[in-house]
Amino acid sequence: MVNYREINTDGNCYYRAVIFRYIEILILTNNIPVFQRLIYEIIESFKSVEIQKRRIINKSDIKPDLTFRILFLILNVLKQNKIKEAHQLFVKCVSTCKKFDYCLILYFRYVLYKYIKQNENKLYTKDFPLKIGNLLPQQYENEK
Repeated sequence: MVNYREINTDGNCYYRAVIFRYIEILILTNNIPVFQRLIYEIIESFKSVEIQKRRIINKSDIKPDLTFRILFLILNVLKQNKIKEAHQLFVKCVSTCKKFDYCLILYFRYVLYKYIKQNENKLYTKDFPLKIGNLLPQQYENEK
């Protein structure tokens, strides 16, 4: 299935494209165990202080309950082996429900933040001893 769709150009294009494609692959391959794990991780991530501090996007409070319900609905459709319907539901929800879209973006941004934070003092490789944190663009480097 090859399709193109317009993407909201609000500065979250990268996050939106990556999380959309990841979930799309899980749905289209009917990978229920990984999709269930993803839902659990999203639910757990919204308990973090970091996400709680950043839930306001474009003057809108991104409460995750609707997103959780949509993801569980998609999961239930997948469990009935209705892959096409689950995919259509996902695409429609991302396209028409900004809070769902932003909730997924917020989750993915948090995952990247956590990864960088946990690995900032680790070396890229033993042969190329550069701290991972130094691979960030210069505008994001500071004393912290």
